[in-house]
Amino acid sequence: EVVPHFEIFDAVDHGSEDFDRLLSEGVTTIYVSPDSSAVVGARGALMRTGGALNKRFIGPGAVKAVLGSDAYRFGSSNRPPFRTFVSVYNRRPASRMGVAWVFRKAFHDALLRAGGHEPSGADTSSPEASRVLTQVMQGEIPLRIQARTAADIETSFRLCKEFGVSFTLEDPTEAYKTVDLLANSGVPVIYGPIFDVPSGILSGSRESRQSRLNTARDLAASGIPLALSAQDLRGEEGLARQAMLAIRYGVAPSEAMRMVTLHPARLLGIADEVGTLEQGKRADLVIWNGTPFSSLSQIKVVIHGGVISFERS
Repeated sequence: EVVPHFEIFDAVDHGSEDFDRLLSEGVTTIYVSPDSSAVVGARGALMRTGGALNKRFIGPGAVKAVLGSDAYRFGSSNRPPFRTFVSVYNRRPASRMGVAWVFRKAFHDALLRAGGHEPSGADTSSPEASRVLTQVMQGEIPLRIQARTAADIETSFRLCKEFGVSFTLEDPTEAYKTVDLLANSGVPVIYGPIFDVPSGILSGSRESRQSRLNTARDLAASGIPLALSAQDLRGEEGLARQAMLAIRYGVAPSEAMRMVTLHPARLLGIADEVGTLEQGKRADLVIWNGTPFSSLSQIKVVIHGGVISFERS
């Protein structure tokens, strides 16, 4: 449940066809994130989708934490023991209260170890995990928190305030209920995918039942730093479609463009390399045969690092 000392880059399949597919869809830089099965998960990775394999890795990303039901229902769900019967699935957390407990104890254990004391009790995290979480509290390693419901979003603020931790909010489906909280805090938001009918793990989650198609509009109007994400969606449902949906439901086209270029570059700390067309930056360009993000337009050419990496025949 607490594995921030793991790095997702060690599990990346560098031969995956997803790299070529993403590049053809105009995505030249990606953030590879852990899944949501751990309360405090592994560190993500920043990568390029094209170029030489040995030059695609940009650097390690944030530790991903999850406040919500995914941490106990992902895959084979955790469950409490039944009378005297115990199996491998009898694990904590098994509720939202348990998720908050594991998160809080992990950071508390890190504080104890930093002060020269050894933590004890159930759900004690490893010394390796505590070392990373100490760096998170010191601001040396960034933290992302997936929190979809309004209650989980509020819990993330409460817990991070307790430990003095800054974070980026990820996948806040019900963010429209907490616009004032987000706007006043200045916490960056990674929003998406925008959907009418949920797919994947969201299709079986109650956390997606109160989504709204115009949430990106409301967040942008409040001045909240916002980047769009398609998560694992590809092709017709990929990042370009997410920008199209944002425009359709109230986001200005120029702002939607920034949500998939400049804003994510700033969130990832690589705005000096990508995100805008400026001298000295990497020459990543996407050329359309019409208005970008229009359902009537296609991507014709993708230039990655100054080299034509995709060209539609």
